Amino acid sequence: MSKTLFTLSLALTAVPALAQDIRTESIDDNSLRTYGDYWRNFDDYERHKFLDRKGRHFEAWDRLKAEWNAKDKELTEAQLVDLKNAAKRYEKQLKEHPTAGSTPYARMNLAQVYNQIGIHQSSFKSGEPYKKQALAVLADLNKNQPDFALSDEVLYLRATILEGLDSSESALTVWQNLAKIGKDSIYTVHAHLAIGDSNFEKEKAEAALKSYEKAKDVLARVNGPETEYETIRVNYRRSWAAYRSADLEQSIAASQSLLRPELDFKKISLQKRMTQDACDLIGDALFEKDKLGQTKDYLQKDFLRPYASNIGLRILSRLASHPTPDQSIDLGEFLLDQYPSSKESPEIATILADTYREQNHESQYIATLERLSLMLPKTSVWRVQHRNDPNLIASMEKKSLNANQLLAGKFYETGMIQGSQSSFETARTYYDALLKYDPQNTDAETWDLRRANSLYFAQHYEDADQAYEGFKKRPGVTAENLEAAYYQQTLSREKLWRKSLAKFDESQTKPSTQGLTKLKNLQDSISAYADRFPNKPNVVDLMLLAANANLDIGDYATAESFWNRALLSEPKPTQRTLAIRGLVQSKVKTGGSDETLALARNYLKLENFDELGAAFQTELIAVVAKSAKESAAALNAKGKVQEAGQLLLAVSNEFPSVPDRDNLYRDGAYYMALSGNWKDSEKAANDYLAESKKGGNTEDLLYLKARSLEYQLRFHKAAEAHLALVEKFPRFAKAPLAAERSEALAAAEDDYKLAGRAASLVARYQ
Repeated sequence: MSKTLFTLSLALTAVPALAQDIRTESIDDNSLRTYGDYWRNFDDYERHKFLDRKGRHFEAWDRLKAEWNAKDKELTEAQLVDLKNAAKRYEKQLKEHPTAGSTPYARMNLAQVYNQIGIHQSSFKSGEPYKKQALAVLADLNKNQPDFALSDEVLYLRATILEGLDSSESALTVWQNLAKIGKDSIYTVHAHLAIGDSNFEKEKAEAALKSYEKAKDVLARVNGPETEYETIRVNYRRSWAAYRSADLEQSIAASQSLLRPELDFKKISLQKRMTQDACDLIGDALFEKDKLGQTKDYLQKDFLRPYASNIGLRILSRLASHPTPDQSIDLGEFLLDQYPSSKESPEIATILADTYREQNHESQYIATLERLSLMLPKTSVWRVQHRNDPNLIASMEKKSLNANQLLAGKFYETGMIQGSQSSFETARTYYDALLKYDPQNTDAETWDLRRANSLYFAQHYEDADQAYEGFKKRPGVTAENLEAAYYQQTLSREKLWRKSLAKFDESQTKPSTQGLTKLKNLQDSISAYADRFPNKPNVVDLMLLAANANLDIGDYATAESFWNRALLSEPKPTQRTLAIRGLVQSKVKTGGSDETLALARNYLKLENFDELGAAFQTELIAVVAKSAKESAAALNAKGKVQEAGQLLLAVSNEFPSVPDRDNLYRDGAYYMALSGNWKDSEKAANDYLAESKKGGNTEDLLYLKARSLEYQLRFHKAAEAHLALVEKFPRFAKAPLAAERSEALAAAEDDYKLAGRAASLVARYQ
């Protein structure tokens, strides 16, 4: 305590030194501050323990609290005594030496002491008289000694005391006076800030901005350790006032000056709030400018990298609330590409996915959900980078799990429609993640069954068999799902048997032992299903199963009978696909190419492939192409060249998407020519050339057309056709011959101009 009194006495006697420091700080020593910090931390700790365990440590709490209050009161009373004694000494000094050179400093210090006495009073009302005394001393000092060296400090102290007394308008008058006459100092900076704050509160943003700009100009001429923090305060106000004044460029410039991690904000909480406000203001300003290209360029600046995603999310959120889907998509994709691991990425991906969904952009919608789902695994880059923020992780998991569920459903449905193995593989991956991270979800039973189904349709039959077996043991499974599991397990075992069925031994009387074991498992599964669900209408599935079993042992005739019966039993599209595929493949194995071709062509004409799937249609068309080639070759070998040509042309025209169509068509046209049917050969060539397609066999068909015309004795037309071929395809292997034929035929027709053009081309090849 003696140390405190000595320090106070020294401070009060050193008048000029004290007058230069007018910070309104309480008079206490380091030990008191340390004790206070300790108590506040201890208080927080005890509050936490109180919430966790009621009734514990109450006695210690009360004792320490009482000791702290007593100590605080004791110190406050001692300070008041010291302050009042100091005030008396200053009053005496001023009375005895009114004209001394240190008089202005003494009066200023007296005002500070009065203010401190008022601050340390037990209530605001009891401290008010002392503060008014301080104001009176300061006002008199300003009036009678306007040239006082510390006049700026005097005005500053008057304004702060008036603000403490809730006299805002009176304080504003003093601030205005200080701003007008003040020197380049922190006090003048504060005066301009106070004027700006007053205007800002009165919705006078432009006037506030002018005051903040003046504060900035003055601060630029001030040197001192506090200028960095004051610059932060000034720029924070400038950014707000500029935005309110619609000066977007200045708002952006002021806001971005706050986004420097090396700045000393004094408090982490203050830094977080100001940084977030700066990001929001930049985002709002860029949104108002409505120049997306410039916005993206701006967000790619190096110094903005830690904040670009935050700013971008602000802009994206505002874009999403307006009818601007194209801009939302553009910005969202940009942010995810440039800053995939930012903490805002889950929210950005969610907004972007919603935008794609609303615009019916299915592929982009799925791709964005996939990016969101990749954040879920424990080894994901995003999760590892943000592992120390549990709230952020929880928010991401909620969004990512929802994306996983949507994706799993999408790929599963796609697989069911198109029979795509890769779709089921992908769906199973997402269902694995859902069951791992949210096994108690109300949809977990459905996820588990679909996971097993995905394994089956992806041809992982062993895993599917085990998955169905595990599913059957789940508690509380619904009857419908249980039936599906039994049925699908039967199909899995059928696939396993077919997969493991070994070749017959040399006598071809029985399958291998392994095959018999798999067959027994299949039969047991079928029996279990039939016993448990005897009345279920799965006739078509069982027929398909029987057909496949016969197919495995090479009994194609019996297999075909089951497939035909399945087609007569009103099968579903997937079932119909399997039956048709079986019949066609059986015909490929046992029938001739002409029979296979006829069967496949009929199905392609009669079936609805919107239901059966484009993939299956493509599969049948491929069968048609192969069978047509083989049938045409067989007809040609028998001397039925014209029939071979007609067949190939008919298939090519009937199925424009048939594989290798260009060659099929060319061969068909040439077959017609070889059979001597030059007119139909010419027509086929003309029809092909009329399609106006690039590449293909255009050169061959042009040459065939010319030869067909020649054999029909239409020499002039033939000459023109030969010439057209050479001019259009000079590198074609038969171009030299075509040029010669064109010259000879044109000359025979007395068209010497045409013959001359052809002759010039002939010369090029010599």
